[in-house]
Amino acid sequence: MAKAPVDAAAIEELANLSPETARQGNMITLAAELERSGKKAEGMHVWQYVHDHAPQPEVRLEAQIRLVPLMFTAENTDRSFKQLDQALASWQELKGCGKADCSEQQRTLRSFLVNWNQSEKKSPSENLQKAYQLYLKTFPADAEIAQWGSQVAKDRRDFPAALGMMHIAAQDFLAKKDDAKAESALLSELEIGEVSKDKGLWSAAASSYLTMSPAKTKAFEVRYQQAHGLYEAGDYKTAREKLRELALEAKAPRELRIQAAHLSLDAMNLQKDEAGLAEDAKLFATTFAGAEAHEFSEIRYKAAMNGVAKLADQDADQAYLALTAVDVAPPAPEDRKIFLKNKMILAEKSKRYDISAAATEDYLAMKNLTAEEREFALSKKAWLSELRLDFVTAMNTTKSLQSSLKPDQKALKLAIYADLSGSESQAYYQQYLNLGADPAVKQAIAAQLVRKSKNPQLELTKQAGYIAKDPELLARLYTEIYLKSPDPKYLAKILADKRIAQTDWGRSLARVQMLTDIKPIAAKVSGMKVDSSNQKKLAATIKARAAELTKLEKSVQRTVESGDWTSQLVGLDALAKESERFYQEILSLPMPEGLSGEEESQYLGLLTQQASPYKTRSETAKTKVSELWATAGWKEALQKSLNGASEFKSLVTGEIEALKGAAGKEQLAQLDSITASPEAVALDTKPAREVVEAARNEVRQNPFDQGRLEKLLNIEKQAGDFAMVHYLEGRLQSPEGEKAKVQEKKL
Repeated sequence: MAKAPVDAAAIEELANLSPETARQGNMITLAAELERSGKKAEGMHVWQYVHDHAPQPEVRLEAQIRLVPLMFTAENTDRSFKQLDQALASWQELKGCGKADCSEQQRTLRSFLVNWNQSEKKSPSENLQKAYQLYLKTFPADAEIAQWGSQVAKDRRDFPAALGMMHIAAQDFLAKKDDAKAESALLSELEIGEVSKDKGLWSAAASSYLTMSPAKTKAFEVRYQQAHGLYEAGDYKTAREKLRELALEAKAPRELRIQAAHLSLDAMNLQKDEAGLAEDAKLFATTFAGAEAHEFSEIRYKAAMNGVAKLADQDADQAYLALTAVDVAPPAPEDRKIFLKNKMILAEKSKRYDISAAATEDYLAMKNLTAEEREFALSKKAWLSELRLDFVTAMNTTKSLQSSLKPDQKALKLAIYADLSGSESQAYYQQYLNLGADPAVKQAIAAQLVRKSKNPQLELTKQAGYIAKDPELLARLYTEIYLKSPDPKYLAKILADKRIAQTDWGRSLARVQMLTDIKPIAAKVSGMKVDSSNQKKLAATIKARAAELTKLEKSVQRTVESGDWTSQLVGLDALAKESERFYQEILSLPMPEGLSGEEESQYLGLLTQQASPYKTRSETAKTKVSELWATAGWKEALQKSLNGASEFKSLVTGEIEALKGAAGKEQLAQLDSITASPEAVALDTKPAREVVEAARNEVRQNPFDQGRLEKLLNIEKQAGDFAMVHYLEGRLQSPEGEKAKVQEKKL
């Protein structure tokens, strides 16, 4: 039958002719013979008959297995794939082929897959890939099939499937103790993970390799890639730990270790862990020799400096301490610049001014400074010198500044420093007047030029254009000039200007004039007596006395009109005393001889009538004097004026002396207590140079301490260094932390 064409009728005929006990065997024999003779289509029909009529499951499985390649030969891959699926499902149900030896059946299916793979080598189909997967599900211990199936899936870019089948191959090779092939399979897994660009797949392959690889030929590289993946995923903490471990692995390749070290430091940098970064960089610098050690030292230095910068925004003192704790030298000149600049700034902020000044000197000693950097350091040096009252250095340094100050500002600074250091300043002040634009500063400078002039009256005339617009300043300058050389004519000229008379200084000068006017009149009246030696002299002396009292009264009236407390009190007191004395003298005149009783009465009446106005005037003046002494706060006001008098002390002491002449016992004690106060006495005591220098040193140690500045100010007032007094007054007005500077308007 096998030699003739076999159709359905022939198959049915054989079945009918065969005894029932031999029918299945005959059919299997015919199917096998047809396959052997190349009649595969006919053989496929017979095997299908066997499958359809066999009662035994193992026979049906055999037919299913035989049909798989026969259907593929018929170029029906879909049918062969379905047949393979059915056959393998039956195999799993039977848990085998139903025989003791199933190797032939497995070979049939294996050969089928190989042939199918060969036919689709250039473009493998989805069914081929699934066929491999179905086969391996049933026969996992077939590493070669797993590798081929993995390649098919890889070619189709189904990377999860490719990785899964290659993993089966690796497991099989390991089970068979074939370490070389297992290593190759595991490396193939890594390759699939890389080609896929799927981090999850690569991570799975890496874990498999590190867990299963017997040789671990690529273990260090895989560990590095694993850590690198964590780094890229943003898990810097874990990445840093793994990279650091790898960097310290002595058996790992040197280049890989160095890469791991650098990346671990990058991870720490991204974690903003400057302290840890510096510590690890130090560790790597000692671990690796040569150029790499230098690189890690640079990183360590920069990490430490970044930590300093971070602290600087929070706590300047802690930042400075962190800076000084940096135990590695700046690796390059530019780094040294940054180090010194940070040192001078942080030392300044943490009130270590001497250290800041020393760092500034070190910075200026560097040879590679740009013009801008040098200018910055010189500005810092000038200010630190000023802060520590070293005005000579401040002046000389400011002369070297090129761009940080405008020409007018530079001239003003130099003038101030010259004043404070005892140098000639007029030329610098004049420069500012020629260059400056600020009217207020120009006015202050003009005033300073007047003060420093040997002929202040003439200089005031020259600078009138700047000063005349400010009556208060003009009045103060007039006062200063007058006190240096008191001249009644000049005083009268000053007070002739109504604007001056309305200022505080003008009122002080008016008080001086009024007291000056009253004093000679009062002195003259107090020296006059009524001469009763004869009638002619009596009449003349009474008339002259009355005339002088009238002059005194007119002078006193001017003080009353002015409203000035002191001149009123002094004038009224003098008027009261002299009026009372004149009244008493008139009443005490002897009675002329030869008068009758009636004439004596008339004479006494005339005397009383003539003397009474003076008595009234005296009582009125006394009352007013009492009221003035009762004015609240007069003592405190005088004390305050005296304590702050400085160069104007003579004004206040002259006022107090005038008041003492009008004072009773109680008031005199109060006036004495004012002049005996420690502050007032201090104004009369010139401090020793050592005392002044000691107070200045206290300020140098803590330039912004208000208490120390005030103490020095008081000592400088006693010493009469008025340039320093004005400077310190301006500095006390500056808030702490702001650059100490002279308040130009207080020049």
